[in-house]
Amino acid sequence: MSAGAASDAARDGFAAFRADDSLLAFIGEIGVRHDDGTACFQVRLTEGALNPLGILHGGALASLFDVALYEVARTGGEAVTVSQETKFLSAIRADAPLYVEAEALRAGRRTVFCTARATQGDRLCGHATAQFARLGDKGT
Repeated sequence: MSAGAASDAARDGFAAFRADDSLLAFIGEIGVRHDDGTACFQVRLTEGALNPLGILHGGALASLFDVALYEVARTGGEAVTVSQETKFLSAIRADAPLYVEAEALRAGRRTVFCTARATQGDRLCGHATAQFARLGDKGT
């Protein structure tokens, strides 16, 4: 995160998130906050993640959802995405932070069901649901 964005994010309880992930870094500067079984990303989008209309690419939003959903699915141990459904509800532009909030709906021994929503200001921009499989001791 840039110095100004990092200080704004820290003031809101967000910490820098995974600087080692080149796809996420391409999408934007991401802060994360974990609260009571949820994960929330604050994303300051880069121009490179926008399509020619100046709107966030759908694949970028799907990637943000996948990573945020994984953050809550893995709380009981490592997990992998089995399925994800993403709904694009409103255009997302780079002029304001994007928030992606994820929570686990049900966590069983082998499967975790999660949901997430993307908002910008007071607009609901996207919604996703996903199913994760918990990995066994040998990663299977």
